[in-house]
Order: sequence, then C-alpha cells, then structure tokens
Amino acid sequence: MDFLLFALIPPSNIEKEVVSLQRRLFSSRGLVSSLALPAAIPVLATVDSETIPSQAHLKDCAAQGLRFTTGAVLRQRGCLVWSLDSSGAVAQLRQVLAERWPKKRDSIPSLDGFFLAGKEKGIDFSDILGELTPPPVLHFPARALSIFRVNSSTDCSQWWNGIVWEEVLSVRLRKSG
Repeated sequence: MDFLLFALIPPSNIEKEVVSLQRRLFSSRGLVSSLALPAAIPVLATVDSETIPSQAHLKDCAAQGLRFTTGAVLRQRGCLVWSLDSSGAVAQLRQVLAERWPKKRDSIPSLDGFFLAGKEKGIDFSDILGELTPPPVLHFPARALSIFRVNSSTDCSQWWNGIVWEEVLSVRLRKSG
C-alpha cells in the first residue's frame, strides 16, 4: 500500500541523536521497526499517495518557527517515542494538513515526538524504557516540513515490514525571531 507521510525534519545534530537511539534499539534488541522511518516527527500519514502539493502550498500549510523541547522516551500510540513538547504546534499543523488530506492512515502513527520503534512480537517496552536513556533536554527548531512517499508491503499493525520510502518534497522552515 502506498501513502504519503508528512513529517517535520530536525536540525542535523538532533537527527544524529535520533538515529543513535534507533540504532541502539536495533543492535541491542533486534527491533527492525526502529530502522523503518527517517529521523523525523511523523505528523500525518494519508492514503492519498498521488496528491502532492506544490512547494508554495506546502509552505502555506507549515507554521514557521516551530520549536521543540525534548522529553523522555515513552510509549505513545503503541510505539516507542522520544517525546517532544511543541506547545501544541504539531497538533495545529496536523489539523491543517488533515483538512486538505482527510483520508488518514491510522496504522502509521501521528506522533508528538520521534518514532523510535513499533510494538514487535516478544518485545516488552517496559524493559526498554528502563534501559534507554535519551540525551539531556535539548531545544531546537524544526528545519523543514517534508513529504515522503511510502510503500509498505503489508497493511497490518506491523507496517514497517517491507517498507520503502522516498522524500518527494521538502520546504525549509524559518526559525522564529
């Protein structure tokens, strides 16, 4: 099944921290799902994989000056997530995008943080939560809003099996004053 994933892209130093957490989960626990998505904040997944907006339209949807503060690693919507506080900005962006692309794909979670892993068979997140320590609190702006075209060979709760993605559009976001 093909779909579009709208995601916020962090600065490269934050991206490296996310990738480090994802790789630790893969190497220590064998969590294949941890390598499924890029180091991005999944805002909205939609089943409409053909309607890609113009760069100008995507820029109009994106709030400028999106700022984040990192939090704990926790469970969110059945996933392991490095949580973020955006003071509601991600929820607002999700609402704007959902008005234009209303056919949401629920198996890919819209999160308030970085996707680290999905719930895989035989894995207890409670053990992982006690072991996985994120870096100290970080503050950062979103660097870009990107759209990824994603193809998953399965349409089940383990959507990361056989996943292939490509970035099809990205708009750079201005930092706030």
